[in-house]
Amino acid sequence: MAGSRGDFSKSGPSMRPALRGRGSGEGRECYRDGGMVSNAAPRTCRPWVDKGQSMTILLSMATVTVRSTYSLDVETVRRLEALAKRWETSKSGALRRAIRLASEDTRPTVNEKLAALDELQRLLALDERSAAEWCAEVRRERHGSSERRLSRLMP
Repeated sequence: MAGSRGDFSKSGPSMRPALRGRGSGEGRECYRDGGMVSNAAPRTCRPWVDKGQSMTILLSMATVTVRSTYSLDVETVRRLEALAKRWETSKSGALRRAIRLASEDTRPTVNEKLAALDELQRLLALDERSAAEWCAEVRRERHGSSERRLSRLMP
């Protein structure tokens, strides 16, 4: 039966025998191509398409994944599940996206904030004495406004 799925007499990458990968499932076969075994990541394999005398194999690039185990409290798991549902992805996908978003955060760090404050104080020529006077003035203003507010609440 020439050209059938089981006939491997013809040469070429489309006629190589299938290798079943662990967990590949029914109808999902992976093929050896140029020394690289595609069944290392069966989830990236695509089912073969039979087109008469030839067979086309559709494969995508394998993605490198690292499996890790983390201990998460119940509330964090609930939030992760909610994110996954909202983003319409798996929990792993939601975790990857959250980590990516958090790592791209461009807000200034504590050290950068303190450096900006030091620079502002230097530019204003704010010495210890004038800073203490300013603090006392602000304290008086706050105290005065709270007395007015309390007097309005209590007749």
